[in-house]
Amino acid sequence: MAMALTAENTSRYADANGVRVHYHEAGEGSPLVCVAATAFGATAWGQNRRNLHALSQRFRTMLLNLPPQGDSDKQVKSSEPRLDFYARVLRDFLDALGIERAHFYGGSPGAGPVLKLAALHPERVGRIVIDAPTGLGKSLFNPMPVEGAAYTAAFGRDPTMERLREVMEIQISRPELREEAIELRYAAAHAPGYQEARGNISGPMEGLLNFINRVAAPTLIIWGAADRDVPMDRALAAMWEMPNARLHLFGAGCGHWPQYERADEWNRLVIRFLTD
Repeated sequence: MAMALTAENTSRYADANGVRVHYHEAGEGSPLVCVAATAFGATAWGQNRRNLHALSQRFRTMLLNLPPQGDSDKQVKSSEPRLDFYARVLRDFLDALGIERAHFYGGSPGAGPVLKLAALHPERVGRIVIDAPTGLGKSLFNPMPVEGAAYTAAFGRDPTMERLREVMEIQISRPELREEAIELRYAAAHAPGYQEARGNISGPMEGLLNFINRVAAPTLIIWGAADRDVPMDRALAAMWEMPNARLHLFGAGCGHWPQYERADEWNRLVIRFLTD
């Protein structure tokens, strides 16, 4: 009987050219790097733990925390454009593990670093899966800032349990799935040194529309129709710009975390796309 995958028995560290990167790893086969969102308190385990078992049956799967998320480096500082910094960390992470080329997943603000890596170093990227990426400009139909983004910003300023519950009620449509996600994110947001380290990565944030037309890798864009964090019309903005993208839309019962709310369907969809 296979051992259950836990946060502890999958935990790993890599030295990405002087940057200490924490990740979770399981499985064998073609490498797949799942990049956690860089939102306040977000972690790779919190975001993708419902996907790791299925993905690791087909891929060498790594759930990665960019600094200073999770247990990744709290000391590194950078004032260069953030997506350039994150893309460099991803490239150096591949180098540290001796991986020439990998598939990538990124959700919400975790999508930007993946897409930037693909634009700058296309030879390192196989196929890409992204969920509801931030950074695609203003919605044509929703007032800005969007409800979820406003609540997330409020949680960053005042990281109380009450604020976090407001965020997660918006982001996760299914109430029965929220509690564990809330507990993990609250703990990560209050980890020693995390809140101070958030200011260490201080460079400007580039909009994705500036460069995603250069992303040639086959890309699957996934969205939930009930997303109250990144408006659904932004999916069309991405599709208009990206030369090799396709879109999958989950129905009205799915919010901002399709990989979590619809894990079984999402896992099948992603595995089929990556092995096509």
